[in-house]
Amino acid sequence: MSPEKKRVYGYYTLSVLYGDKFVMRFDAKAHRKTGVFTVNGYWYEKGFKPSQAFSNAFNKKLEGFAKFCGCHTVEIPNTKFQAPISNFPITNNE
Repeated sequence: MSPEKKRVYGYYTLSVLYGDKFVMRFDAKAHRKTGVFTVNGYWYEKGFKPSQAFSNAFNKKLEGFAKFCGCHTVEIPNTKFQAPISNFPITNNE
């Protein structure tokens, strides 16, 4: 684990595969006591342009992951987004 000052991405960054390509990574934290799943940041790999099909597929999988972690709400602080798990978007933040 890199010291915080040297980190390019978050503390607990997960990779995302779409088809057979590594397309994105995101850093998240499950706050089980409050039921909030916070996406601290997300980064698309160079050259990847997310389509609506990708966004739909990712949102569905993120929803399942957040529920698995015991959360009912997804929050993306840097976009001021917070919504019940059944109604959240992940789109290009660049």
